[in-house]
Amino acid sequence: KTKTITIHIVARPEKLPQTKHVRVLDAYGTYILEAISDSQTRITWQQYVDPTGSLPAWLVNSMLTDLPFESLKSFRDLVRKRPYNSAKFVYDEHGNPVDLMYESPG
Repeated sequence: KTKTITIHIVARPEKLPQTKHVRVLDAYGTYILEAISDSQTRITWQQYVDPTGSLPAWLVNSMLTDLPFESLKSFRDLVRKRPYNSAKFVYDEHGNPVDLMYESPG
């Protein structure tokens, strides 16, 4: 059985303080993490964002190319550090992930 975790994300603009900046009001996405070996994980990231305003094409285009790459690179760097690099998934009797377990340092 393939070990896969799906994470759904959705914008919650009401949780952010009101400022002079334009906030994204409508956004949602999915991360799919799939174990392809004991040391490798495939990540599929799909995202929809409506910035609710007029943005220059150069800015939108740079976000479409740079943001996913930089975000996934930062994610990779983070999971290589403690405590994440020692984390193991805990599975229920059906093989579904239900928790994370971290090894004790030392």
